[in-house]
Amino acid sequence: MKKHRQVNWLGAETKRDQAIIMVQLRKAYQNNYLLENEEEMLGIPDFNGQIVAEALRIHLLSDPILVKAEFDDAIKGEEEKQVPIPLSVYEQETKKLQSMTKEEIYSLETLMLREEGYERDRGSSCLIKIDTCSNNIKGFAIDTQSFVTLTTSDYGMHYYASEELAWKIYQWSSHHNIVGGLIVHKVGGFTTPILRLFNHPLATSCSEEQSKAIAEFIKKEGKYLLVDHDCNPM
Repeated sequence: MKKHRQVNWLGAETKRDQAIIMVQLRKAYQNNYLLENEEEMLGIPDFNGQIVAEALRIHLLSDPILVKAEFDDAIKGEEEKQVPIPLSVYEQETKKLQSMTKEEIYSLETLMLREEGYERDRGSSCLIKIDTCSNNIKGFAIDTQSFVTLTTSDYGMHYYASEELAWKIYQWSSHHNIVGGLIVHKVGGFTTPILRLFNHPLATSCSEEQSKAIAEFIKKEGKYLLVDHDCNPM
């Protein structure tokens, strides 16, 4: 029996679209109705109820201007304000990372994997997914030609930074110039966030020259300590 596409007035037809729209609906409801009403924030929040209520409100609004005010304006996030890392601290922690032994790198990788929600399977090299990414994780992507970067932090969006940047620059969901990674904050005793680069399948097409250019650009900015997919310092 042939399956027909479900009519979806929210436009969320794929599983990924559905996951994103539910997060956005919950965020819109909370920003619109809970931030100024502390009494409603007491007790256990009903996230499903918030999603349904906001979806119904949007469905009932006929004026695009009202829909924009109710939804689009409500989910706009504030620009990321990262506290600058003092140059002396950055240089000190860069030297610390570069001088780490294989055992120390292995331990650091284990800590970073836990932030991603993974645990190593004892007795094998397999990883077991036991949780979602922690609040210390952000997605990262960079274009190897223009060095334009993008970070993502919303729930479920950590691994979509490369796709989002590809859409932004090339109007396509993937592109061989885009390299992805994950930014991990507050790990291994480092003050400077660690950028674990090349954890995206598209990164396999990145040449050695492009890798060096990316590394130089990121280090020059002084925002992140840089490691490759195996957590080796770059």
